[in-house]
Amino acid sequence: FLQGLTASGGTNISGAMDEALDVPSPGDRLPLVLLLTDGAPTVGERNADAIAERTAARRGRARVFTIGLGSDVNSTLVERLALQAQGTPYFITPSENVERTVAALGSRLTNPVLTDVTVSAQGVRLSDILPSDGQDLYAGQELVLLARWEGDGERDAEIRIQGMGANGPVSWRTRVTLPARSRDHAFVGRLWATRRVGWLSAERRL
Repeated sequence: FLQGLTASGGTNISGAMDEALDVPSPGDRLPLVLLLTDGAPTVGERNADAIAERTAARRGRARVFTIGLGSDVNSTLVERLALQAQGTPYFITPSENVERTVAALGSRLTNPVLTDVTVSAQGVRLSDILPSDGQDLYAGQELVLLARWEGDGERDAEIRIQGMGANGPVSWRTRVTLPARSRDHAFVGRLWATRRVGWLSAERRL
């Protein structure tokens, strides 16, 4: 099969996504798509916005992970395809080891822990949660969400994490005390602000 292939130099990202998303998946399985590309779209649909919108409309439950190889990729498209499909974008420079990155990603994807993870709170109101959509959690991966909480003075709250595991719904709860004012973890505010700026920049591009 490989000997029968001919390299014509074209990069058909839209066609590749259509082929991958057309593969049927049983209802109890989580469809995963891994896109590797070393260039910008030159064959088929070439408009990056149209490719992203078509993929978002057709993906269903599928998660899309992308790997951009080299310096000629459309980084905005590679990033958008993954983030809008609850996946993660990766970029590999010409001097980096491709095999190491792909192997690490493959090992993670074979061990999903929770899908559609949501975080809620009782006792305080959370706002500006980033990432805002339901996340997936894989073995060896941290779940990091940044949010603002509203209220006056020190507050006791209950944080609840919910998701879907291999055997059904999963829920964890923990009690926390949110201080009225603290300088102990000043970096958290900067992390939230940086993520918020990134989110706003992406929205502006769209």
